[in-house]
Amino acid sequence: MAGPAATDWQRLREAAVEAMERAYAPYSNFPVGVAGYADDGRLLSGCNVENASYAVGLCAECGLISDLIAGGGGKLHRFVCVGGDESLARDERAVVMPCGRCRQ
Repeated sequence: MAGPAATDWQRLREAAVEAMERAYAPYSNFPVGVAGYADDGRLLSGCNVENASYAVGLCAECGLISDLIAGGGGKLHRFVCVGGDESLARDERAVVMPCGRCRQ
C-alpha cells in the first residue's frame, strides 16, 4: 500500500470536522463529515447534503467515495466519520458510525 506509513488519526478527524462544517442538513439538523485516505495517500473528504425529498439526499460517505473516484480512483483506507449538534465545540464533535446504507 502506498498510503501513509502511520495514520494521523487527529488529522483525519480534523478534516472530517471541516467537511462536517460544510454539510447541508436543514431537515435533520445532524451534519456529518467524513475523511479518509486513499491507498495512494490522498486525503479525501465528504459531507451530507440533504434534500426536501429525503430519499435523494446524499450521505457524507457517498461524498467521500465521489472524492475518491473524482481524484483518480483507488481504494479507500482508514476513514473517520463525525457528526452531531452544531452547537458543540469543534473538539466535541462525536465520532459516529457510517450510515447503514454505507455499512452494507
